[in-house]
Amino acid sequence: CTSDLQKFVDGLAENEPIELQFSCLGGDVLGGLQLCSILSDAQKKGHKTIANVTSIAASMASVVACACQELNLYEGAFLMCHLPWTMTMGNSKDLQKEIATLEQLKNAMVKFYKTKFELTDEELDKMLEDETWIDADNYANYKLNCNIVENGEPMKIAASISDKHFKNIPKRILNMKNKAEQAVPSEDEKKEVEETVDNQRVGYLCIGRLAYHPFVRVVAA
Repeated sequence: CTSDLQKFVDGLAENEPIELQFSCLGGDVLGGLQLCSILSDAQKKGHKTIANVTSIAASMASVVACACQELNLYEGAFLMCHLPWTMTMGNSKDLQKEIATLEQLKNAMVKFYKTKFELTDEELDKMLEDETWIDADNYANYKLNCNIVENGEPMKIAASISDKHFKNIPKRILNMKNKAEQAVPSEDEKKEVEETVDNQRVGYLCIGRLAYHPFVRVVAA
């Protein structure tokens, strides 16, 4: 997926902007950092990068969103930030190495968060430790530099969210999840999705081995 984004960027015209639409629960940290590097290089070449969080950008997806120069958060959508986590086994030395690696990864993520959050190091650490869900109602509490897109229609992703992966899921999302699980898309809704994909310059990416659904939709403006 990083190679897909690189090919997409390489095919852009001079100074052509890159618009990313986020609808993702996250993925591999190293894969996400690679995407951040690609976006940073593109910015240096004159490509403006824009992140549209239309439903959710959780975990590593929130880092990639913050790596963009402009961040647009839709009403009803969420940015979720937390500490990196892993699963491992071994002796005490192995576990100590794993802890050190997690700290390194956290520091790499924080560099991108700091470009959008005007928080102290202590405040930012607490935000990540608490697994914080940020939306149009509370973004100012976290000093997040973003544009709020009012009257936007958030993309539906609630059915993909599981409390097995997150601990502080807002009740509003859980209610949406319950409704979404009971709903069956109409033929008109299916046709609308197909036409959207056909009529836009779209690339679907995922991060690492976590592929709940497409990571981000890349649209050349």
